[in-house]
Amino acid sequence: MTNIWRQLILDTIFVRCPEWRFDWKWGVRTAGVIPAPDSPNGPHVYSEKYQATPPDLFRDMMRSLDLDPSRFLFLDMGCGKGKALLLASEYPFRGIVGVELLPCLAAIAERNLDRCDTSTRRCANIQVVRGNAAEFASPDQNAVVFFYNPFKKEVLGKVLDGVRQSICKTSERYILYLDPAPGHSLDDAGSLSLIHRAQRFSVYRMMVPTFDQQGAV
Repeated sequence: MTNIWRQLILDTIFVRCPEWRFDWKWGVRTAGVIPAPDSPNGPHVYSEKYQATPPDLFRDMMRSLDLDPSRFLFLDMGCGKGKALLLASEYPFRGIVGVELLPCLAAIAERNLDRCDTSTRRCANIQVVRGNAAEFASPDQNAVVFFYNPFKKEVLGKVLDGVRQSICKTSERYILYLDPAPGHSLDDAGSLSLIHRAQRFSVYRMMVPTFDQQGAV
């Protein structure tokens, strides 16, 4: 019992309090954990739980990229309540798109974007797409693609395939993966090259085939 209380206190100090401070500062509601839907049918059976992206970790991932955000689109696959979208808006991305399957979470993300304090925003071109990330047609642009362990492995592979298939003219596509579940490492994905690893996240570059003027590889 002592260990349970100790863990609860540490979780409150180091996780919940920073989440509450963020929500108060931005005027939004992103904190908390929402379990994955308990249903045997439908695409949401492959969803994982929602939890808010820690700002410090997100900024560490961005520093590890060392790129000019104004040349890139930011995509959050499984955006939940939109915490990563808000964090991404602190950077001058070309645009920011969150894809969310669950209507209840997508609605919260949209409300958060509408009501948040915009004084720290450097990108105002933000939208939430309601739909299945495995069926989302990624724009043919340079992109930073963010995952916070949003899906089970079956869907993760399909989403990555969709991101890969959309690359026919662009030359830069990066994957940020925060807290991958056991067995969800992308190290063995043939199209990805690991460029940075930290304790809780990995950053990959998606390898793009070279096309000549006739479109042949």
